[in-house]
Amino acid sequence: MTLIQLRYFLAVCQYENITRAAELLHVSQPSVSNAIRNLEDELGLPLFYRVKLRLYLTMEGEIFRQGVETMFEDMDRLVERMHELGNNRKLVRIGIPPMTGATIFPPILIAFQKQYPDVRVVVQEHGALRCRELVESDELDLAIAITNGVDPGQFNSIGIVDTRILFCVSASHPLAARERVTPEECCREPLVMMPAGSYVRQVVEQMYRARNLKPNVLLHSSQILTMMNLIREQAAAAFMIENLIRRTPGLVGIPTNPPLDMLHIGLIWKRNKTLYSDVTRFIRFARSYSDNLRR
Repeated sequence: MTLIQLRYFLAVCQYENITRAAELLHVSQPSVSNAIRNLEDELGLPLFYRVKLRLYLTMEGEIFRQGVETMFEDMDRLVERMHELGNNRKLVRIGIPPMTGATIFPPILIAFQKQYPDVRVVVQEHGALRCRELVESDELDLAIAITNGVDPGQFNSIGIVDTRILFCVSASHPLAARERVTPEECCREPLVMMPAGSYVRQVVEQMYRARNLKPNVLLHSSQILTMMNLIREQAAAAFMIENLIRRTPGLVGIPTNPPLDMLHIGLIWKRNKTLYSDVTRFIRFARSYSDNLRR
């Protein structure tokens, strides 16, 4: 049973004549006759009876007609609803951590909006851990976040780039020439730390706690420009991702000894959630972008 057969059936119901129905459908008369015959064979009962040149519905045919008309009405409403969603949604809500937002996200956003200028991307800046919470609670569709420790039963993810957490100082700082620094040495420097909800902050605090050290925190801030200015002026140091340090003149990143874990940054979204078409479009775009980066 096909939609074409059902449309032919309704046309015959309307005009009570196969020849007339075929003319209005702009198809051949045998096409309509075969469609009706195949429907009757499949259903195992007659849908019409003939009186001279006119076709009339049997009782079973009338019941079938009512059901088919209801089905097409439901389909029309569904298609109309899909068009409404396609025309009105045009929105992707995405969360980004501050450091990721300063380096990895802008090129993806710019490229996506060039290709899909009618899709509005609303960006919220939060720490990576907070971004996960907002995706889980459906307040965000997606997040570009650190995927270390992400539960695959809770989130789907696409890897974008791997990077390191380094101890960042001014290029003129006495430690700038060092190949490695210890947590004890880091602890002596005034530190700008990310606010709560930051994965980088969580890693750094775990490092200090493991050695019974207390960091000398000067300021908690998610303002990347503020952090950079304080570091350049040697007023403070910070733990930052390598991608950001390398793009910023006047800053130097030094690995810790022992080194901190490698960070895996990717796009995450809630598992087993029905997604809007523009959200899936952004996911496909990010996957393609990531593949190009890795080539």
